[in-house]
Amino acid sequence: MNKELSGAQKAAILLRAIGEEAAAAVMKTLDPKDIRKLGSFMKETANITKQEEDSVIAEFRAGELIRRGAIRGTRIHGSHSEEGAGS
Repeated sequence: MNKELSGAQKAAILLRAIGEEAAAAVMKTLDPKDIRKLGSFMKETANITKQEEDSVIAEFRAGELIRRGAIRGTRIHGSHSEEGAGS
């Protein structure tokens, strides 16, 4: 795939990457309309390269790290020690 991937296409790639059982568990939580869309995108993205898949997975992991940092109140970029400054 040469073009920029949409969020739904990336989700389809991730679902394919996590395997059938895990993907089925995720799909059970979705609306039928979303399942149809993802199914279509899974077919559409079936022939991506390993490099493209790895890129999507890396993007997802980076997003998870940022979200986890935000939950804990830490900063990922720059100095994460504002709270420790002056202590």
